[in-house]
Amino acid sequence: PASIPGNYTNYAYDVDKGTLTTLATAYESSYTAYDMVAGSASCGSRFYAAAVQAFISWGLMITEDGESNVVDHTDFPDDTNKKLVQNIWCDSTDPSGQTLTAVLSDTDNPSYSVFTLHVDDD
Repeated sequence: PASIPGNYTNYAYDVDKGTLTTLATAYESSYTAYDMVAGSASCGSRFYAAAVQAFISWGLMITEDGESNVVDHTDFPDDTNKKLVQNIWCDSTDPSGQTLTAVLSDTDNPSYSVFTLHVDDD
């Protein structure tokens, strides 16, 4: 957004057609001022992006059906809830777009791991 608090907008740019499409607009408060500077992927009807509020919080932004929300890392499964999303790929075997392969880094030490993440509807 131009200022925080304020509304932000997610866009999709089609490089082949040269078109820009609005995916969603959502509210961002000073407590949720995330940057989307790492990996992202469009899987099925969903757009995913790594969300980081440096040294405060991190998670996974999910955009679908005109809505955008950030799932905070504390809502990740126990084996991944202290990890920062670095890069994301769609699982080509899941047409629903709910299964991702992701590189996650440990926030306690500089190690990286590859995980399969399944993002439920709720």
